[in-house]
Amino acid sequence: MFILIQVMQEVGNPTMIFNNAGIAKPQTIWEMDTATLEKTCQVNLISHMIILRQFMPKMIEAKKGHIVATCSIAGLTAIPLASPYVASKHGVHGLMEAIRMDLTFLNHDEIVVSTVYPSFVDTSLLTGLTMKIR
Repeated sequence: MFILIQVMQEVGNPTMIFNNAGIAKPQTIWEMDTATLEKTCQVNLISHMIILRQFMPKMIEAKKGHIVATCSIAGLTAIPLASPYVASKHGVHGLMEAIRMDLTFLNHDEIVVSTVYPSFVDTSLLTGLTMKIR
């Protein structure tokens, strides 16, 4: 949280937020230890919520802003050996849809919400993950 406060002090109130976070471990949920499961949810989903909670009030007050969340194709479908990752990314998808609805319901249409769903990108995140195509 200290880092967020420091960012706000240094750059002021942002009008654009790019929320991008993700970790994955190629493992079934029944093989994954609790600490890894919690870290996956913290990084992949809860971090989005913390950033939004911190910066949304200032965007609403300024009556302008754009939030871009990087989700994953796994937020729309499932992939093998990644159930905790998939669940957390489905959470990001649902969160952003709900934020969009909240803003519309509360007449804050000046805040734009976008969600990006990249497929597999050649990073260390893919190590050990495979995709079965049927």
